[in-house]
Amino acid sequence: MQKRFKSLEEQEELLVSRGVATDDDTRAILSREGYYAVVVGYKAPFLTNPNHAHGEIDRYREGTTFQHIYAAFIFDRMLRMTMLSYSMAAESTLKVLCAYAFEKHHRKGTQAYLEKTSYARDQREKGTVRRLINTFNQVIRQESPYDERTYLYDYMEELTKVPFWVITKAVDFGTVLEFCRCVTKDVQGDVVDAFEHLYEQSWGKERRMTFDGEGGLDARFMRIKDMRNLCAHDERLYCARFGREQEADLWQVCRDLRLVIDRDMHERMMGDVQRLLERLQQEVPPEAADYIMLQMGWTD
Repeated sequence: MQKRFKSLEEQEELLVSRGVATDDDTRAILSREGYYAVVVGYKAPFLTNPNHAHGEIDRYREGTTFQHIYAAFIFDRMLRMTMLSYSMAAESTLKVLCAYAFEKHHRKGTQAYLEKTSYARDQREKGTVRRLINTFNQVIRQESPYDERTYLYDYMEELTKVPFWVITKAVDFGTVLEFCRCVTKDVQGDVVDAFEHLYEQSWGKERRMTFDGEGGLDARFMRIKDMRNLCAHDERLYCARFGREQEADLWQVCRDLRLVIDRDMHERMMGDVQRLLERLQQEVPPEAADYIMLQMGWTD
């Protein structure tokens, strides 16, 4: 059944009727951000029955205020902005290493990424390879949805053959990850070797990596990609789950990032998240902060 439209006054009255204390800023915030985004999106940490059945009336913990809920909303927004920047760094590194590994195994001056024979034998006749080649052709013909990136096309106009690193700049994270899955094992192996080398340079110790498998770079980048897209589309992050089976929390994605961004950047990221959590703990009741941290996978 479709719910009846409620005015800002009615929205505030509904909150008060359910035990949430409002203030002079409540209606202005609801007008700017929306009831659904703030209240429906971030009420769970403040409910006595966060897992209640659909249609059951929300029951808030005693002492809950609208500013508590809004603080959780702002925390998650800042968390998204933080994690987006670091996931974009991981995306950039994957694109660079993938392009380098692929070009290394194919003749210079060619567009081997448009040839099915450049892909793994068991992938060549699959729809994924056909879609990849079609996407790359769209970029070359400047029919890509990314054609606002004129600096790339200015460069492309000077060339008779477009190198793959240019293509990677004009396609999204998911497309490059799909490409990595479809290339030959020697190209995948070089990508893995490059990430191992960067990890050892940054962390001062070896770390064996694989491309496939549960702990492989493919699965890790898929989770990072999922998080990056969620952040870019302004969806709720703290309780999100990532990966093929939706098995990973935010803590796991931070562990994934540890392998693919440099040490200074990773430590800066963890510090940024910790500072956001510390501010949250000052602005919401302990039970709510604990609930959010548990959903994130943060245990202390």
